[in-house]
Amino acid sequence: MGINAPLDKGDLAFRVDFGTVDENLKVIDPRAGNIQDIKDFVQVIGRRKIDNLDFKVYPGLAHRGVLIIKGANLSHRIHSHSTVISDTDPHKALPHKKNVKVLVPQPLESSLAALTTAKALWKYQQEVHQFLKDHPLNKKRMAQGLLPVNYLLTRGCGSYFKVDDFKTRYGLKAACVAGAPLYKGIASFLGMDVIKVKGATGLYNSNYKAKVKAAKKALKKYDFVYLHFKATDTAAEELGDYNLKKKLIERIDKEMGSVRKLRGVITFVSGDHTTACEVKDHVEDPVPFLLYDGGKNRDGIADFGETSCRFGSFKELRGKEIFAQILKRSGRVN
Repeated sequence: MGINAPLDKGDLAFRVDFGTVDENLKVIDPRAGNIQDIKDFVQVIGRRKIDNLDFKVYPGLAHRGVLIIKGANLSHRIHSHSTVISDTDPHKALPHKKNVKVLVPQPLESSLAALTTAKALWKYQQEVHQFLKDHPLNKKRMAQGLLPVNYLLTRGCGSYFKVDDFKTRYGLKAACVAGAPLYKGIASFLGMDVIKVKGATGLYNSNYKAKVKAAKKALKKYDFVYLHFKATDTAAEELGDYNLKKKLIERIDKEMGSVRKLRGVITFVSGDHTTACEVKDHVEDPVPFLLYDGGKNRDGIADFGETSCRFGSFKELRGKEIFAQILKRSGRVN
């Protein structure tokens, strides 16, 4: 939804990483050398029909895309980490290792629809792989010393379903300021207004000053504003670059300082997961969070980090418990 891909009820949607595999389908790089634009590859792949199912991929941010499958015989009961169909990206479905072979989607049940959907996805991936491996776009990349873009690694499959929007659930008029499509899509799905900000790219060059300014302005009109920064995660996950991640956090910190001056505003700062530079992947460590209500409540923690926040007054909370605390501090009842 964040890239305006046409997703209808009954369709299957996958997150896709445009990656590089060898002749044995072992993953060399799940991001094809951190390619920054896949639009040309998306265009040449086009729309394909396999076993009466329609496949179309849409470009997202950098190496990321979205694959949508449409058809009358789609199964929503396929073996998975995501409850719909299995991840074929081994770096997401298994412990992070190099040179691991791509995974084959497997059906959860023995129905014809389940078998057809899983087999059709595998056929599609192999067809696209054969099409791309010797394509002129890749010959040009390899001549430049770049990795070829020759495989679509799928993960996080799901289907569209209706949920209560944010206003209905919490009674709050909400907006989102983000650069990366995924987060704008989630916000849109929940009925939030997505505010366009010039220079908000979701990349390292994103204009943080403009994003914070837009969020502050939105607070005059909205009860709740979701402000997202992507590049800190990318620096760790794609590059494993601790120093870059540190500099990006410092940039965010510099711009967010002005939020403290806002009156009557509850500020919550955190991350949706921990991304470790050492392994260049998400890990299960708890993330620190800060809840600022203008200084009315303090717990004596002097700095913001994983170690110090463990001793805060909240101790540990699960993600789904946090918003209740925000509502409580704001004087609103869920």
